[in-house]
Amino acid sequence: QLTGAIMGDISQVDVFKNKKLQMAFVTEDKFYIVDRNGRALSGFPKNLPSKAVAGLSVFDYEGKRDYRFVYPSADGKINLLKSDGSTPKTWTNPKLDAIPVQAVQHFDINGKDYLVCADKNKCYFFDRRGRERLKPEQAGAKSPGNLVYMDVNRTPSRFVYSTPDGSLQMIETDGKCKLNHTESRTNKHFFCMFSNHDVNNYLLFDGKSVSIYDKGLNLLIEDNDIKADGYPACSTFENLVALCDKKAGKCAVYDLSKAALLQSVSASADFIRLCKLKPYRKTGLIICNGISLSVYGI
Repeated sequence: QLTGAIMGDISQVDVFKNKKLQMAFVTEDKFYIVDRNGRALSGFPKNLPSKAVAGLSVFDYEGKRDYRFVYPSADGKINLLKSDGSTPKTWTNPKLDAIPVQAVQHFDINGKDYLVCADKNKCYFFDRRGRERLKPEQAGAKSPGNLVYMDVNRTPSRFVYSTPDGSLQMIETDGKCKLNHTESRTNKHFFCMFSNHDVNNYLLFDGKSVSIYDKGLNLLIEDNDIKADGYPACSTFENLVALCDKKAGKCAVYDLSKAALLQSVSASADFIRLCKLKPYRKTGLIICNGISLSVYGI
């Protein structure tokens, strides 16, 4: 029995390093680690020092299962916990200018760690001790609900995210910024990026249309037949992205590496998920609408 709704994602961990997995997550006021039978580990749940405002992020920097559990809180701080619920003395508990609006992301660029988070006004970039790693010269606010992506096809590497109006903010690791304007979008749009083998494609989706741009922001696809209603139901997996148009009762899957519509399904969905299906060794699209659940092979 939990104290409230789970915030954000549930992460699998192996805190005892014996290949028996546990599940880690937070509610608004507690940090949980439970075993495969749903029993809380000894000493859990832990009370959070301040209320969580986004989900738990789990980082294993060296791949040694020495986990760091990170969550943003209502006092504007980024909090870090070890597997026993304590905070390392080296962690500075960095404070944002306003309340954080997203779970913390981690990037490793040329051996340097970047912990990325955002409030309503800007993004922040910290190292693994919570010290400011990067301070952009000028950077716009990040659109709500969307991730920050890494462009690995250039030197220096750069972070990419969409602003509330659908522009693309690009921040290099030396702090230089560039804002690229695309077609204006609502602040509830969905944004994702594919970057691999010199291919950078960007997708934007809202009540207007689906648009896919190449790395020069040339329009490759504009699909006006599928539109979002409010916050869109979306899912990404590898080079694929699935989008749902509830009003039209249609779900579409796009291949971002080829900038092409891959598959379209007549179905309305409250929840969709792209994932690898076992034991079929095939990518599948899971569509859930009320009490109906359907699975399609891609």
